[in-house]
Amino acid sequence: VGAIDDENLQPGQASPVRVSGEILGAAVRPASRSRKLLYVSPGRGVDVETAVKIVLPLLTSQKRLPGPIDAADRLSRSFRPD
Repeated sequence: VGAIDDENLQPGQASPVRVSGEILGAAVRPASRSRKLLYVSPGRGVDVETAVKIVLPLLTSQKRLPGPIDAADRLSRSFRPD
């Protein structure tokens, strides 16, 4: 739905996601081997720029998701019935 210029996006870089010309979020390339982008959006009292500044230091070269989200995902899977 939104427009993203991700052609030359390098790992750890963000590109704004625009809808009707308005910046509503950002697309981040989390790692060099990752083809999927990570989408960051603002929340209560946090603008897009600040949201990106929060997320970028949480990225590792090993995982696509930020550390806390990856840990929560792994923990939730341990409660899933087999």
